[in-house]
Amino acid sequence: MKKNLSLPYVTKKEFILGLITTPIQLLFFATSLVIADIVAKIVGLFSKEAVNTIFRWESNTVLYLLKFISGAKFYFNTKNVKNLPKDRPIIIVSNHQSLYDTAIHNMFLRKHRLVYVAKTQLGKWIPTVSVCMRAQGAALIDRENPKQSVLAIKKMGQRIQEEKRAVCIFSEGTRARDGKLKEFKDAGIKTLLKYAPDAIIVPAAIDGSWKTFAYKYFPVPFGIKIFVEYLDPIDAKDCDISTITQILHDKVERKINEFRGC
Repeated sequence: MKKNLSLPYVTKKEFILGLITTPIQLLFFATSLVIADIVAKIVGLFSKEAVNTIFRWESNTVLYLLKFISGAKFYFNTKNVKNLPKDRPIIIVSNHQSLYDTAIHNMFLRKHRLVYVAKTQLGKWIPTVSVCMRAQGAALIDRENPKQSVLAIKKMGQRIQEEKRAVCIFSEGTRARDGKLKEFKDAGIKTLLKYAPDAIIVPAAIDGSWKTFAYKYFPVPFGIKIFVEYLDPIDAKDCDISTITQILHDKVERKINEFRGC
């Protein structure tokens, strides 16, 4: 179908169908977030790990809603995370296009007790997300305060080195709302590697999820395609920390271009 010039991101059919399905999808989405938030706060009184389980369940729920109500099509290649060791820290270095990216990583890295480097706002007021970020001990950083950010990431690096778990960092520093890959920030990756020298680094490429919010939450276009691939792992012991950020960026960029047939 030919794309309408007034609809720069999707076809006219996808846009119109999105107008119909989005209210239903958002209703179930909001309801599930509120319910999960209440449950997470209750179980959090007894177990932080139980809160993480609620976070994973809710992540699966919002992806299923996107698939079965908004007709999203997912194309996953996760072979490189299936055999990741559980006795070493893991650093997922991902690009970032939408709020759904967190749900995607939660779904595939649950066995590695995934935690996040995230902005402080995510630990404050978002139903389910905030209580879960606080419970898992996410590294909540203030982008206006570099000293605080580096200290929080340092503590996270020390933690994953000791606990042998996974952390995800969205290295662009913010969402690419138009799908255009931004430069990766150096400081976060290098700080994690400095304090988690035994880490396995896994670049992750996501494309298409930005279209869910291309029209400022309404509509969510019907039938968008979302591609996800975890690329070949890199042993931190074998990499040059001074150039690793650019290497990771280039790998993710090449994969996104591959998704788009460039």
